[in-house]
Amino acid sequence: MSTLINPTHIYTAAGSYPVTLTVTSGSCVVNLTDTIVILPVGIDLPEGMSSLTLLPNPFKDDVTIEFELNGEREISLQINDVLGRVVKEFARDLKLATGKHTFKFTGDAPGAYMVIFHIDGVPFTQRVLKIK
Repeated sequence: MSTLINPTHIYTAAGSYPVTLTVTSGSCVVNLTDTIVILPVGIDLPEGMSSLTLLPNPFKDDVTIEFELNGEREISLQINDVLGRVVKEFARDLKLATGKHTFKFTGDAPGAYMVIFHIDGVPFTQRVLKIK
């Protein structure tokens, strides 16, 4: 129980949580109970990709790009700077098998980079940030 004026709690996992608010004023006590539902936060992955991690993000030295394909797919993977210039091209129209695949990107200068996938011709972009 908290006696703070504005109590907070950070929920670290998805799920349903009962929450009770007790308001006391003099001899009057009111209890309000409700259930909050925390949904998982994520991104909609393109068809053919079952998982994607870009860690750490932001990064200092390098970022690991790991993804899992749920079938053999043709992929292209490149990194662009914020001006759209290609900084690194990992694959172009490469057939990859079902399973996990890992690439590492070191980045040039600090700043934002776009990780651009094409999976069976469909583009998908995520942002990573290199810091000093």
